Amino acid sequence: MQPQVINVVNQHLFPFLLLAVTFSLPYHPHITSILIILLGLAWLLEGKLIAKLKTLFNNKLALLFISFYMLYVLAALLSEDKSISFYIIEIKLSFFVFPLIISTSSISKSLLEKVLATFVGTCFLASLASVLFVFQLHRNYGHELSSIRFDSFVRENIIELLKIHPTYFSIYLLFSIIIVCYFLKKNWNNSGNAKKIILILIIVHFIFVNILLSARMPLMAFVLLVGFACIKYVLSRKRNIVLIGVSGVLILCLSLYFYDYPFINKRFIELKETSWQAPKGNNYNSTNVRIGEMICSFELLKNNWLFGVDLGEMQKKLNMCYTSQNFSQIMVEENLNPHNQYLQTWLELGIFGLIVLIAILVIPTFIAVRENHLLYFSFIFLISFCCITESIFSVQKGTVFYSFFNSLFAFHPLITKSKLK
Repeated sequence: MQPQVINVVNQHLFPFLLLAVTFSLPYHPHITSILIILLGLAWLLEGKLIAKLKTLFNNKLALLFISFYMLYVLAALLSEDKSISFYIIEIKLSFFVFPLIISTSSISKSLLEKVLATFVGTCFLASLASVLFVFQLHRNYGHELSSIRFDSFVRENIIELLKIHPTYFSIYLLFSIIIVCYFLKKNWNNSGNAKKIILILIIVHFIFVNILLSARMPLMAFVLLVGFACIKYVLSRKRNIVLIGVSGVLILCLSLYFYDYPFINKRFIELKETSWQAPKGNNYNSTNVRIGEMICSFELLKNNWLFGVDLGEMQKKLNMCYTSQNFSQIMVEENLNPHNQYLQTWLELGIFGLIVLIAILVIPTFIAVRENHLLYFSFIFLISFCCITESIFSVQKGTVFYSFFNSLFAFHPLITKSKLK
């Protein structure tokens, strides 16, 4: 390929498409899929494929990330239901594409920061549009919806508008807050008061939308991260025990505020008042259905803990278990998965898949701590914590988000130090 074409791709097309993929993340998954395909084509147009493959095979971390996807490919090939199993590996294709492309591409620190800024910007636009849309809808039809809780109304209409589950959107917005904090800390001394105020107002906006979304696990993860940050700050400055106590009080106050806020309070009261038993009949909610999912997941693992359940048959077998245990019919009608990524992967891939999943979360955590990469650590912690109650990698919004930013942080860290290779 001509050097001029390669130069145009390197300097303009590839960075543009990288930013375009970032911008598309909160919106319809089809848009993101098209842009990922275009990004892959731009990567191919750059040429130097042999050199790129050599770089890939010399990068142990990239191979680890890709191995997780290859286990799914193997499971799909061995599955009896090829249509479902191939649909699953299509959803998880990002685990292959992003480590391949990003680990073998040149991405400057400046471009990486543009990606982060773009993500904050697109999340701000998406959340602002969602709030305006929901409030206008409620204003027009609120009198007809008196029997519906406002927080449920918000969550359902955000799904309708953006085609994204509130939990995933909450994760996006909380990660955006962390990014804004990164920029504030990095540029505090060089930024004017107006810019600081704007960024702080953006944080306030994201917190407000998260309160409306009332997603429990992302908020709990965020409170814990705030706690870690306060403790780290105090210890790094070698302050006394009084400041550690003050930080603890601030974290406690933040937790109590979230807990006492009406929308979020209802979600936590549900946890408190729901009996920890699987749902029967119409007596179901977001808490007790997870008990049922966990019971049936472990029931299937009794005889399938080593190699897992057939990838294409897993959901069918869960549904059969829900029926045989006489759980609420809604669990079968909604094809409820384990709502726990660790259990989901164990069921799909067996114990070896679970080990690889833990590895792709734990090893980056160690790297982030070693390199003092707080943004990377926060990202991995947020994902890992939410995996306890969500099968995050079972939908495109989860796989793309994780694979994209994990690859960027792993192979092009904001803090330039040694990488695992």
